[in-house]
Amino acid sequence: MVNLGEVMGRYTRKLRRGIVGVEAAIVLIAFVIISAAFAFMVINMGLFATQRSKDTISQGLREASSPLQVDGSIFVRTTSDLDVNASIIPLRSMGVKYVPVGKDETVVSLSIVYREGSSKSFANIYYGVVDSDFDPTGKSFDELAQEAYKYVNGSFEFSYDSNKRELTVTYDEDKTETLTVSNNVTVTITRTDGESFTASFDGTIKSGTTVKFFLDTNNMTGTLYLYNSGEYNITLIPDNNTSAKKTIIVTFRLPAALLIVENSDGDEALDASEKGFLVILLGNDNKAEPRSIVTTEIRVERSAPLTVEFMVPESLTANAWMLVGG
Repeated sequence: MVNLGEVMGRYTRKLRRGIVGVEAAIVLIAFVIISAAFAFMVINMGLFATQRSKDTISQGLREASSPLQVDGSIFVRTTSDLDVNASIIPLRSMGVKYVPVGKDETVVSLSIVYREGSSKSFANIYYGVVDSDFDPTGKSFDELAQEAYKYVNGSFEFSYDSNKRELTVTYDEDKTETLTVSNNVTVTITRTDGESFTASFDGTIKSGTTVKFFLDTNNMTGTLYLYNSGEYNITLIPDNNTSAKKTIIVTFRLPAALLIVENSDGDEALDASEKGFLVILLGNDNKAEPRSIVTTEIRVERSAPLTVEFMVPESLTANAWMLVGG
């Protein structure tokens, strides 16, 4: 005779063993899932740390090296007094597709140590990139320097229309004044602080505070340049008619550094396929004498500065561009 209690006991023990097996499987699956999630987290953090390390190393390399290099010879412009009032440094990007060289991304510092021991230092003289409309290909260094003077508002362009008998003066890049002129015009230049200065007009107007030129039936064009820092009153008096005079006020700051880009695509970056000419205008207030040491530091965004240093030669030729290094 079958003992019902014994049968039920065996069934209950089997049922309990089955439940324990299912619980163990659930716990095992949970451990596997947790382990997989933890492993994914560890791998992901490892990849993240590796990427951050790579970025940090790349950033460190960028900050420890300069993407700019001097690409050619450095020239300086001498004056009639055998001093230097301008220089041109050729530049090219190296190891990168492009280098941002806009006014907000670049700092150009300048230091001049004179032979007697005195010095002048300027924290930032950079005015930015000259408009891409000006192509330096085939241009002389004087033309590059003159374009730089125009860009920092240190020049006034004169254009005379003989048919209309109108003299148009362009300043501050895009501002103009037009006067009706029959025979001549007198240009009076005064610095508001009373200090002396030098001005020149492409060989027609001589240096000085008051200049005068005559107009004939031919059209006349030319540019008046300022070479000293300060605020100026430029007064134009046509045909000695003081009631018709016009006065232009301009502030001109030197030294100044501007970048002229050859083969430019129109942006404010120096691409690998482009070449830059950094024009540094010292002006007559900050001329470098022979045996002076001139140091220019060019720092672009997130990189080490490029330092260019040269000594002004003892022997100079007046009114010429001379090689000093490269």
